[in-house]
Formats: sequence, C-alpha cells, structure tokens
Amino acid sequence: MSARRTMVQAVRGLSQEALGFEPAHLTAIEIGPVTKQSIVNFSTGGGDDFPFATFTRNVLSGAGDRVPEIHSIAAASCAPFGQAMKTLTLQRLDQSSIPSASIHYCGVTQSYFQTMGNSIYRGRPFSADEFTHSVSEVVVNRQLARELWPGEDPLHRSIRIEDPNSPISFTAEVVGITDDMRFAGVTSSPEATLFLPLRENVFALSFPLYFLLQGNQSPVALSELIRQQADASMPSFGVTATYRIDERLEASFLEQRARLFLPVAGAVTVALIAYLGLYAVLMYAVNNRRREIAVRLCFGASRWDIRRTMLRQAFQCGVAALGLSLISWRLLVELATGQWMGGTSLSSTPWSWTTVATVPLVVLALAISVAMLPANAAAKTSPAKMLKDQ
Repeated sequence: MSARRTMVQAVRGLSQEALGFEPAHLTAIEIGPVTKQSIVNFSTGGGDDFPFATFTRNVLSGAGDRVPEIHSIAAASCAPFGQAMKTLTLQRLDQSSIPSASIHYCGVTQSYFQTMGNSIYRGRPFSADEFTHSVSEVVVNRQLARELWPGEDPLHRSIRIEDPNSPISFTAEVVGITDDMRFAGVTSSPEATLFLPLRENVFALSFPLYFLLQGNQSPVALSELIRQQADASMPSFGVTATYRIDERLEASFLEQRARLFLPVAGAVTVALIAYLGLYAVLMYAVNNRRREIAVRLCFGASRWDIRRTMLRQAFQCGVAALGLSLISWRLLVELATGQWMGGTSLSSTPWSWTTVATVPLVVLALAISVAMLPANAAAKTSPAKMLKDQ
C-alpha cells in the first residue's frame, strides 16, 4: 500500500512540474536528408553564406506570407521530444583551473525563446538574427549556471567553446540565463544546456534542424515552402518528421498512467490474494478445532475468548507480513524508482510520520477485519451439538 501511495503521489506531481516551454499550439517540423545516401554539403562555395543558412533564412522570411496564422516561428537544432542534443566542450576563461566540461548545446534563432514560451530569467536573448559572422554571445540555462558557476553570476563571463570532433571553436560572452526546459517531458530532468546563435559554423553543428511554429496553423503550407526552398538551395534536404508538441506530451502522460496502473493493479491483486489466503487459513483452523473450542467452552471459556484467539492469529499474520515488507522495502523502492517508471524519482516523494504510522495500522486493521468472520464462526460453536455428534 505504501509503494502504491508513493507512485500515485509521484505521477500526480508530474502535472505540477514546470516544462520550461508552452506546448499548446506548438508544432515541430524536422529537417534532414531525404535519403540515407544524401550528401550534406556545408561549404559556402565562395559565397558569404552557407547554403543551409540561405535555406533557413528564406523559410523564416517566407513563413509570414505563406502561413499568416503563425504567431511566431524559429529554427533550432533542438526541439521537445526531438532527437537527443549533441555536446560541445566548454571552458571558463576567467577560471582556467576549472576543468572543461562536456555540455549539451542547441543552435537557435533569436525568436526561439519567444516561440517556445520560455522566458529569459536574467539578461537578454541574442541581439539579432544574423546568419553570418562568428559566434560572440551565448545564452545558458539555469542548470548550466548552477553547475559551471555555483554561487556566482555567469552574466558577462567569457567562455571558450570547442567541438572535439572538428577544429570549430568560439569565444563568447554569456548574455542571458533562460529557464530550464524538459525536452523529453515532465519525467525528464533538465540538462545543462548552452544555446548558441544559429549562424555560420553553428549550422554545420546543428543537425538535424527543426522549425518550431507557435499558432493555430496547419504545417502543410509551411512544409511545401520548406520543400521549395530546399530544392533551390539544399536539394538533399526535406521534411523528415512533423508533430504537435502537445500530442507528444499527452502520449507521455498516457505512458506514465499505464506504468502507474500496472503496479497498482498488481498490488491490489496481491493484497486480495493475501487476505483471501488469511481468511481460508483461519476458516480451516476453525473447522479443525471445533471439538477443542467446544471443550474450552464447557470449561468456562467465554465466546469473546474464542474470538480473541482467532483475532490474535490474524494479528500475528499481519505483523509477519509487515516484517517481510520491511525486509524487501529497499528492493521495492529500487524497482519503483528505476527506468520502468520513466526515470521518475519516487524516493523524493515527501513522507510524514503520520503516513509511516498509518500504513501499518491499516494493514493490521484489514487483517483483523478479515478474521472477524472466522472468529464469529468459532464463537458460535455449540458444545451440545459437538457432544451429540461425538
């Protein structure tokens, strides 16, 4: 019962967790190679822009005319329920003694935080949507600020960012701190995340790319615009996936409800079998000891004494069950807090002395209640009838 109560409280608490973004009317369109054999070319070809940057700029600028229902649109290398973010190596320049760290990153356009409904906690977003020039400013989330600058203010600090798999590197200033976002839903933990402006070499690192739309629009018209722009500048690219964020979020809730239902149903079944077994054992004992009970009644035992004997046996069984639960409690907690519950930390659910005291009392009360029927049957034993049968 205690494990079941804990799981119910944990799933109930999921709805109170802050996502860090507004899922309602938010649509994600994933852009990637149209076939596995597609060659992705990030070369500028002697021009001022990456073809990928030209493609992104044309989609963003043409979206307002093609789909007027869009309230806001942004491009980014990360999206809720999308593919896992990649990592870069980050080094504080003001504290060279602090070792570099591998940090998740996301390349975003200036409108990203507005489209996601994520507020800049302190500082500001990027200054402009410039798809050229090098990276000189970054935004960090609260989790990264806590990990890399514990007890300090990260604003206006300089950092060195490097890609361990290429010669790409940036030196940038932290200009803003944003709220944490749970990209995989409420059961996930916020990851330390670095947000880079989507420009120049960041395009080469930002793959796949997502267009995020906020508004009551159908993505069909924008998908057609994306196809047209891809044909013009990036023929090997196209729409690989389109989904509503709120639908993915609801699906994750259904999964958690299913994970809750299965252990609760199992706990109820086990409890029912246990109490039926207790009832059967006590009734078997009564039927086999009727002669003994009749003799005791003849020698002055009251009918309450007979009931008390049965109830005492039920109480002893209840205490034994609690003892076994205490022995296996640690294993049950490990199972409940594992990945089968979606990584939800049930151990963080608050416990009170009232709960700790109530659970054993309820178990013992149920055991005694189940024993009342066998106890009453034993107390109704007739000595005269037993002697006559003998």
